[in-house]
Formats: sequence, structure tokens, C-alpha cells
Amino acid sequence: ALRPAGGAAPGPPPGVLFSVPLPDDDDVDPGVVVRLQFSRDMDPASFAGRVRVLYPDAEESPPQSTAVYRPENRSLEIRFAAPLARFRTVRVELLEGIAATDGAPLAPWSLTFTTGGR
Repeated sequence: ALRPAGGAAPGPPPGVLFSVPLPDDDDVDPGVVVRLQFSRDMDPASFAGRVRVLYPDAEESPPQSTAVYRPENRSLEIRFAAPLARFRTVRVELLEGIAATDGAPLAPWSLTFTTGGR
């Protein structure tokens, strides 16, 4: 883990302040870009391989997605290669190992929403 100069202990753990869509939203546009905003500056490299999107109630393959961290507003944007399946529950998971720039760990977190038929 990265430590600031002087070997100070990491600050408080980061958290997700809000998300678009909101937790448990339904009738979400299948073309949505998921956005998460964090309470602290995050280590962009820590997201690699630790952002998972799946259809928990379906046999379908998980949607192909790309997650990009935007340091200027402490947000993560998750874009999908194709629109999400219609009328499906979608779960976005932030897995263990994601951290703030000082190494403070983000607790594993998830967002669940349901797509509509647009």
C-alpha cells in the first residue's frame, strides 16, 4: 500500500457518497452509464480487475464493461460495450483491494438496480 511521505497512517476509509442509478432503482435505461462518487481521492490503479458487473438472477454472461476513474471529481464511470439486457437485475460490485491514494481500503460495496424496456 502507498503511504504518504513521513510514513503516516492512512486516513479514514473511503466510501461511496452516491451513485447513478440509485440503489434499487427500476426502469433504468439499458444504455445507462453507471457513475459512483467517492468521499476521498482514490488510487486509479486499484480499480483494475476489481469492478465486476453481473446479472445475478440470469444465466446470461456478464455485460462487457469499462471502468474509468476520474480524479477531478472522485468518480468512477462504468460504460457498457452494448446496452444492458432489458428487464434484468444488474449488480455492480467493487471488490476488496480498491483503495484511496493513501492506501486506506474501500470496504467491498455493491449496487443493484433493474433495467427497463426502453
